Amino acid sequence: MVSDVTIITAIYGDKYDEFIPGWQASVGSLIDKPARVMCGTDRPRDIDAEILISQSTFKWRSPYYWNYCAERTDTEWIWILDIDDRIRPDATQGLNEQTCDIWLMGMSINGREDYYPPRLTNEQIGSAGHCYFCCSTPIRRSWWQRNPYRDLAFTDWAMWRTSAKLGADFEWSNKIGYDYRHDFTNSMSGWADADDNNRLAVLAL
Repeated sequence: MVSDVTIITAIYGDKYDEFIPGWQASVGSLIDKPARVMCGTDRPRDIDAEILISQSTFKWRSPYYWNYCAERTDTEWIWILDIDDRIRPDATQGLNEQTCDIWLMGMSINGREDYYPPRLTNEQIGSAGHCYFCCSTPIRRSWWQRNPYRDLAFTDWAMWRTSAKLGADFEWSNKIGYDYRHDFTNSMSGWADADDNNRLAVLAL
């Protein structure tokens, strides 16, 4: 079965190519295959995906490339999957049947802890002082067109916060969708979190 979704990743600079083989192996293991797979990048890469080359105009390059790819696909859903994360084989199963705008995934953190996003109202999501949802979560493309990723360090949190305020229909998948590599170089677990201005930029939305 094919899921009407585009899996999107971004690679830029010189630090992330080592993660390509594991990333594409995980995407290749999906039981319900994605209709499209895209990589937004600053130069040619050896990756099994549609390669879209551009130079970022954002301070924070990941959301630029996510938007760049999302603009150029035609599937019902988009699904951001960072190059150092690994999607689970059953992650896309059931996606075609969803009627929501955002289908929230759980994640396994370094293979040691499973995290499931809590059930919150839109009012709670839009006012919370912390991000409770996982970046690698499918979003209906028509919703993304209304509310694209912002040029912020915590662009995924900004997506959930503003989407809630705009009245998005959230649904919980109640499953672990991917394996998340947690270390200091990841924005939500290190350097970006150390600068409170990044958090305040989201809370201002």
